[in-house]
Amino acid sequence: MIQVKSGQLLTSEGTLPNYFYFPVSALVALTVNLENGSGVDFALVGSEGFIGLELITENDATRFKALVQAEGSVYQVRSAFAHAQFNKSTIFRVAILNYMRYLIAESGQNSSCFRHHSIEQQVCRLLLRYMDRQKSMELSLTHELIARSLGVRRESVTLVSQKLRRLDLISSSNGLIQVKSVSGLESLSCECYKVMKQWK
Repeated sequence: MIQVKSGQLLTSEGTLPNYFYFPVSALVALTVNLENGSGVDFALVGSEGFIGLELITENDATRFKALVQAEGSVYQVRSAFAHAQFNKSTIFRVAILNYMRYLIAESGQNSSCFRHHSIEQQVCRLLLRYMDRQKSMELSLTHELIARSLGVRRESVTLVSQKLRRLDLISSSNGLIQVKSVSGLESLSCECYKVMKQWK
């Protein structure tokens, strides 16, 4: 097990990772970048998942990067060992394939969410997703990080944050967001949050 820090890059585009990563307390975003440097997170990986999909699918080079969003611990497993376990262990293989199914579903739900739901709904959903994975009401999140994750302007996130504070749903200071009302955020979030929460 190793400790990783926020902003640390675990895998990058065009490379074949040497390791699988299984987050324990860390959160990792899977991000697709465009030529102009902009990008959007299409999945958030916590203790329910892993990083290393390319090593399962014919050792292909990765098409996205895995960036640590919240510091914590991860299991780092050499790719050869994990791949051997995938071929040998039915329990391990089923767990990996089930998560891959979930990842495909989450990616599709995120695509629909980004296109059809308001920034306010998306911000509330993101806060709930982080809270579920970190199992904490206190989140290490900045407006800049939320904006990059959603592919929107930071000013838009600031306006949403101001509204959520006025409604007494959150408080924030020094890069920390304290969730004060889960039910309040759920009422303002889109259906995507409940869909994926019930999916597994």
